[in-house]
Formats: sequence, C-alpha cells, structure tokens
Amino acid sequence: MHSILFLKRYVTNLFINLKKQIFFILDREDDIVYHECFKEIIDILSATLHHIENVYYKYFLYPKLQKLYQSDQSDQSDNFTNNKTT
Repeated sequence: MHSILFLKRYVTNLFINLKKQIFFILDREDDIVYHECFKEIIDILSATLHHIENVYYKYFLYPKLQKLYQSDQSDQSDNFTNNKTT
C-alpha cells in the first residue's frame, strides 16, 4: 500500500503537469484550434470532477451518512422503548 505522502505527491505532480499542458495550449495563437481544444479540455475536467465527487461520496460521505442514520435509528428506538416503559 502506498503511503499518504506518496499519493499526495503523485496527485500534486499530476496537477502540475496538467497545468503545464494547459498553459502551453494557452500560449498558442490559432483561435479555431484553441477554442476547440479548450472545449474538449473543459469537458474532460468537468467529467473528472464528477467522477472524483462520486468517489468521495462512495468512500467517505455515504459511510458517514449511514453511521449517522444508524445512530439516529438506534437513538429513536431507545427513546421509543424508554417511553413505553414509563
């Protein structure tokens, strides 16, 4: 298993390289190719953001929400049982 530090460096390097490539394209002068290229890059980055959000939901947010829901359900069950016995 990779360490967190390794993964942070890997992701940082990915973003640095993405930035370099995007800036390289920005320095071009051909307007037609420029606009077509950036439309495609924006579509790719938007889809990537959507996938990252899905991964975050799947591995982090959804499990936390499940725990909260289960905790709330058990609290409600305890309250219901306590109210019945009093």
